[in-house]
Amino acid sequence: MLDHPGDTDRFGFDWGGGDLTLRATIPDVSAALVDVVLLDASGAVVGGEGTYPGLAAGTYHVLVRSQGGYAEIGAYEIQVQ
Repeated sequence: MLDHPGDTDRFGFDWGGGDLTLRATIPDVSAALVDVVLLDASGAVVGGEGTYPGLAAGTYHVLVRSQGGYAEIGAYEIQVQ
């Protein structure tokens, strides 16, 4: 959950390799507008929301942050599959 416009949430996960889809969904009761960033273990940006065919095995991190507007805060869900 993003509590204020400058808030950033970070999640780490180990990926066994293969196709990966990263998606954020916003519940109807939330005002969140999120920016999603996928990072590799070194902190390099891999991309944002989307599908990554044949993504190499390794440790990855997802950053979720507000797009910067005052009221763009609230709940969200992240799906990595």
